[in-house]
Amino acid sequence: MRLIPSGVVQIFTKQGSISKPQFTVELEQGTSSYDESKWKPNSGFARDQATATRMAGLFDKSGLKPYEVIEVPMVGWLYDTGSRTTLSASVRGGAPGATYFASIRYLASDGPYDENATILGKPVGAADPTKPGSNDIRDQFMASATLNIVPTDRLRIRL
Repeated sequence: MRLIPSGVVQIFTKQGSISKPQFTVELEQGTSSYDESKWKPNSGFARDQATATRMAGLFDKSGLKPYEVIEVPMVGWLYDTGSRTTLSASVRGGAPGATYFASIRYLASDGPYDENATILGKPVGAADPTKPGSNDIRDQFMASATLNIVPTDRLRIRL
């Protein structure tokens, strides 16, 4: 049994079988995106003309006046389309008295968080030197193997 960092528990029960080696190779690719429709745009207003003028320049909204509500889709500035690739391979087989199964898996993913995101020209992702490691890039390698040895009908050893 293996606990993957995302909270998923994987239980491997493959044991191999009496046969010639059987190989399996799989490649999976996919994308992920953040559903921005679940978030309303950030909104606010300026209480005086000096602040309204400054906000108009920051958010490219010319002619903004005090108490005029402005909406900004900030969540959309933080996300892009993510990607993932999984490559796995396994072999199983055996002969009378012993069977085996072995597998390896590599997962490379870059989630939908944009590591180069900026808000008002300032970095908020991994590009921000004050937030090292603030990204959603993951590289994982997993391996498992099982060896069953059956020296007699009454004794089975599983490693």
